[in-house]
Amino acid sequence: MKFNIYRVHKVVSELPAFQFILLLSLVAFIGKIFPAIFYVTLFNIDEPLGSYNASDIDWVLGLLIAPIVETLVFQMAPILILKKYTRLKSLYIILISAAIFAACHTFSIAYIILTFVLGACLAYSYVIYLNKSVSAFRVTASIHALHNLFAWALVLL
Repeated sequence: MKFNIYRVHKVVSELPAFQFILLLSLVAFIGKIFPAIFYVTLFNIDEPLGSYNASDIDWVLGLLIAPIVETLVFQMAPILILKKYTRLKSLYIILISAAIFAACHTFSIAYIILTFVLGACLAYSYVIYLNKSVSAFRVTASIHALHNLFAWALVLL
């Protein structure tokens, strides 16, 4: 059986919201592991991939505030503006949104590369849910918050 990205897209986009949120959170998290290994191994880099000092305020910021604000700024605004004022295909809109998201996460070069993967998953989610009854904003912010929770759980282990 031949791999067909359109078939995968169709199946994923038709999942119920809760399953979609869980799947995209995992895809974003796992999707960052391989670029991280590649980056560190190929370039023999010792720089940190980011800082996770989980104080009480960091938990509130990372799990509530950041997903809400960043969904508004990096997914909702660029996607709606690009859809309204351009004729770009969804793929290009997703890539632009992901690039903006990554460019604003500048802890290190590695972190910029890795946040591009997350940004692409978040933008894809927003685009998919724009035409559904479930809020694109809520789905995307939920994926972001769950992703942050996964990342902190891994760091704290």
